[in-house]
Amino acid sequence: MSRPRDHWPSTSRSLNMGFELAAALAGFCLLGYWIDVRYDTAPWGLLICACLGLIGGMYNLIRTALAVTGGRRPESRKRGPAPGESERSEKGDRGSPPSSG
Repeated sequence: MSRPRDHWPSTSRSLNMGFELAAALAGFCLLGYWIDVRYDTAPWGLLICACLGLIGGMYNLIRTALAVTGGRRPESRKRGPAPGESERSEKGDRGSPPSSG
């Protein structure tokens, strides 16, 4: 069975997310290494650029993941009240029996 044609762009985009993260990190690390060699600032250029690459890559990964999923979060299953607990409304306690006096 084949998938709908409009599903493939999101699938290919989601497959590339890991590569984009690695490419951003590697690119910034190379830039940081070049800065360290050029200006003799070892290891600060590499460390700062590696952090920037990681932050930028993660931002891009999260942004792409939200675009692919349509911005939806997975819904957790709704659970009822625990045994022995009653549901409460905004106006007060509806589930408890009236007290006898």
